[in-house]
Amino acid sequence: MQGRLVRWNDDKGFGFINVDKQKRDVFIHISQVVNMPRRPQRGDVMAFVLGQDKDGRPRAEQASIQGLAKRKAGISHGRQRSYNIRGRSLGVPGWILVLAPMAFSAWVLYRDHNILPLTGYLFMSLFTFIAYAYDKKKAIDGQWRTPENTLHVMELLGGWPGGFLAQYKIRHKSVKGSYQEVFWLIVFLHLVLWLDYLLFSGRWIWHPLGRLMGGIWG
Repeated sequence: MQGRLVRWNDDKGFGFINVDKQKRDVFIHISQVVNMPRRPQRGDVMAFVLGQDKDGRPRAEQASIQGLAKRKAGISHGRQRSYNIRGRSLGVPGWILVLAPMAFSAWVLYRDHNILPLTGYLFMSLFTFIAYAYDKKKAIDGQWRTPENTLHVMELLGGWPGGFLAQYKIRHKSVKGSYQEVFWLIVFLHLVLWLDYLLFSGRWIWHPLGRLMGGIWG
């Protein structure tokens, strides 16, 4: 079956295909586009297999962009392979970033016998990873999405390592610029708080923050 891509949100990786024989436009997600020489664009003619989500709504599966000149097999294969590797692996710097708050929390547990930071990061990271996966499934199924602010709150509460891992492992929320800006602001805030606590014993941020909160609640 073929149709024209009439709507496309490249940040979120989904859109809708208009097909003459269908009463409604057909949902398509980037994960269902195969042999992709480039990302889909509005106006592309798409060939696809018509499927359904669990609610019976039409969706495109095994889709491909029609009318594009085929690239040489070696170049195409090489680029696609590189793209897939970037999507699956964090690399050494990424793993250092993910494990850093866990290591800092383990040091707090050893030094201060305080288990709350470590358990908080582990629980919230797991919870946030699951939330990312659930949100991506909803996007693929064309269902109601988890608000981005909800995901950001979970990241702020300590779930950002899980969110960062999910962005690479399931390729979700890793493209949208506005989302990434807030996400990295949260990561930066956590790292600054840790540096103040570990290097300056909380002198510059934690102590003033504690006095401020004491004044508010006192």
